[in-house]
Amino acid sequence: MKKTYLIILLNFFFFQAGNNWAIGMQNSSAKKEIQQEKKELERIKSKIGTESDKIQEEVKREKSILGQLESVNKALKTSQRELTKHEKKLESTNNKLKKIEFNLNKNREKTRIHKKLLQERLRVIYREGEASYIRVVFSASDTNDFLQRLKYMKIIANFDAELISQYKFDIENLTATKKDLQETAKKVALYKDASQKKKNETLIKKRKKQKFLNKIRTRKSTHKKIQSELLEASKELSSLIAILEKSYFEEKNLTFHKRKGFLPWPVKGKVLSPYGKVKNKRFKTFSYNNGIEIAAPVGKNVRAVHQGEVLYSGNLKGYGLIVILGHGKGFYSLYAHLSKSMVKKGSRVLKSQVFAQTGDSDSINGPSLYFEIRNKRAPENPLKWLSVAKK
Repeated sequence: MKKTYLIILLNFFFFQAGNNWAIGMQNSSAKKEIQQEKKELERIKSKIGTESDKIQEEVKREKSILGQLESVNKALKTSQRELTKHEKKLESTNNKLKKIEFNLNKNREKTRIHKKLLQERLRVIYREGEASYIRVVFSASDTNDFLQRLKYMKIIANFDAELISQYKFDIENLTATKKDLQETAKKVALYKDASQKKKNETLIKKRKKQKFLNKIRTRKSTHKKIQSELLEASKELSSLIAILEKSYFEEKNLTFHKRKGFLPWPVKGKVLSPYGKVKNKRFKTFSYNNGIEIAAPVGKNVRAVHQGEVLYSGNLKGYGLIVILGHGKGFYSLYAHLSKSMVKKGSRVLKSQVFAQTGDSDSINGPSLYFEIRNKRAPENPLKWLSVAKK
């Protein structure tokens, strides 16, 4: 009786324990599912937030004049890059065409000479007849003379065979060259057409940009808005310099601070916009320039005003393509609105070294070089640093 009771009690215990374990497992599984759901919810929220930020940024960008100018510049730059690519292909194919034409004329002349020689030989063979070879050989005076004549006849026969073979090769080579000429001429026509289309497209984009710039220059509301945006861009530039300053390892014994009034000009040209407070005569408004803008056509060489290290080379809204050089002891020189940079971050440049080319990226004044000098992040008048003679 006791034994039966004990068995029932043990069975009940294990049954209850099994239930508890199953419930525990269910609870654990449920907790995991809840955790996963929470993570998924957070991920979706994060994604929605990111997408929302992107949409807001895009809306802001569309409203931003500098953003629109940046987009116009980017489209124009892409079009110009593609145009250059087409023009290079066209030039390369034209050079190939000239080379083929030269080889064709050369082959024609070679074929003409071989043809003339072959005609002469055929006339001699026709005039003398097939028996001429036999007569020459068998008219020998002795065995040695016979063998000598036979040897010469073999040489003549080989020469004739070589002449025929060479003429055949010339004809084949001439045919292949003509075919190559036709195919290359077709490519030239295609590249010419593509290049012309790209030129027209680039011209349309240039006109679009000019129209956009005219709008900025002639509307007071637009003018005020872009001045406000340029001020924000200037603050962003200052923040960038502050970040760069932390990672910039200055070399000792640099003499930039001693060169005030003697620095060479980065590019030769008229000063379009001076340093400091500037009055707009059209709208009677004031703005403040942290640097100067020097008039220069696109593609002109930009030289370093002093030796230094490239701290930044890239695009920045409001400045376009910009290069920042560190000269030690808290001094920096900035070059903006570039069309091309030939240096990367960390590169070393020497005084008067060409490291970039002028352009009009993000410039509202057209092709020019924007130039700044900063002392411990604070802008200084570049004209006080540059030499009087524009060298």
